[in-house]
Amino acid sequence: MEHGKFSVSKIWHIAKMEYIKLIMDPRMILIVAALVFAYQFITVPLLQNAAMMGKPINVYEPFVALLNSNFMILLVPAVFLAIMSDYPRIDGNTLFVVQRAGKGNWFFGQILYVQMSILSYLLIVFVGMMIPVLWSGSFSAKWSPVVSEFAYSFPDYAQNTGSVSIPPEIYYHMSPAFAVFCGVLFVFLYLFLLSMILLLFATLGAKKAGVITGFLVIAAGICFCATSSRFKFLFPMANSLLGVHYTRYYREMVFPLSLSAYYFIGLLAVILFVAFIRCKKMNYNFDHEID
Repeated sequence: MEHGKFSVSKIWHIAKMEYIKLIMDPRMILIVAALVFAYQFITVPLLQNAAMMGKPINVYEPFVALLNSNFMILLVPAVFLAIMSDYPRIDGNTLFVVQRAGKGNWFFGQILYVQMSILSYLLIVFVGMMIPVLWSGSFSAKWSPVVSEFAYSFPDYAQNTGSVSIPPEIYYHMSPAFAVFCGVLFVFLYLFLLSMILLLFATLGAKKAGVITGFLVIAAGICFCATSSRFKFLFPMANSLLGVHYTRYYREMVFPLSLSAYYFIGLLAVILFVAFIRCKKMNYNFDHEID
């Protein structure tokens, strides 16, 4: 049947349609709330330390801190999962779309849509963390003294929130630009994996179980990241955090970044394969199965 053939235009149409619905979703306000929270608990402490030192922070540092801070690692994945909790969206129009476009095109349309959503989410977070420090911060290829030297200059405040927001394992071993690039890459893979868990459970007819599983994966990752055990790398949380890959002072890796990339690629390949097979085998009235 013609509608069952692979079609880039149909995939794009499905992704665009879902993306527009997401933009209009009231849950997007959660991003604003998360940014306000992050500003209070990351940006403000960094700016306070900057005022004590009389030096500006690097404009990229609040974003890097958000993606890697030990006390903020829950925020980015949890907010995204809350926004995408009904993914893939199943409504009265879904059966019509699947019948017109075909199961395969619907499936890949959902993949493209969630990738667009993750990129948009991370872009909003990146810009939202940068804007408050544009006028008082600096653009530099190096870490600011506020991050790299504050603990030495003010040992009595070495454990305050701003001082520990970016761990030494990051600023000793990589530049701010590399930290932003790798941080975005691995958090993208992390959020994509959470989304594919939702999609897989949806094809199994258990959307609610998928959401619960997603939050359990986040919670388990947080618990293991609080330990020094290498078992934490069995969970996506640790594989998305840059600092835990390095030792503190020596240019020595606890767990290579390349292995974390293979970890995500391998898991995603398996989940996508199973979800695609399940999608192709489901009846066209799968919306009733999922609900």
